[in-house]
Amino acid sequence: MNQDHSSAKSLLEQLPKVDLHVHLDGSVRPETVLELAKLEGIELPAYEKEALLPFMQVNDTCTSLTEYLSKFDFTTRFLQTGPALERVAYETVAQAASHN
Repeated sequence: MNQDHSSAKSLLEQLPKVDLHVHLDGSVRPETVLELAKLEGIELPAYEKEALLPFMQVNDTCTSLTEYLSKFDFTTRFLQTGPALERVAYETVAQAASHN
């Protein structure tokens, strides 16, 4: 049984995957936020990747939709130009491809 499970897992890891619903504003990397903020002259609440995460991600204590959606408010500021949208879209697709 364990070998069957390993074989099935291996097969599933090799199969292509698809995301049915991805929010671009929820897919922005912290490194990208730092770079886009510098380019656009946007002040940040923090200037290190780890310190930005609480503004971009919910934690296990999130219990409201309002709190959840507030994370999108933060990242949307960095998606207001064509080049920024193109970059984040490219990075999102590249990351998804690396998981296939």
